[in-house]
Amino acid sequence: MFKPLRIILSIVALLLVIFATKPGTEAILHGLAMIPTLILPVIAPIVFFVLLLDTLMLKVFLTDKEGREKKIYRISIYINLLLVGLLLARWYPYINGLK
Repeated sequence: MFKPLRIILSIVALLLVIFATKPGTEAILHGLAMIPTLILPVIAPIVFFVLLLDTLMLKVFLTDKEGREKKIYRISIYINLLLVGLLLARWYPYINGLK
């Protein structure tokens, strides 16, 4: 079965895709408005690289697995790569717009 930390990482990545900050948004330094303007832009690259690291580790562990476990690891790799692509697509305009 899928591991709980991997599920949480996928949920966080999906939330970052859904609530991606729009390019040119001014940073707000107080209140709840700082979540989409300060917190999410900091967390997005961290989650991006953790997904890539998890994909690498899944590929390493895949060599020792057989049957059903191997299939689950491959599905996890595809899910991670899909989430990496979605994060890149949604956050690239914001990061490219930083000056």
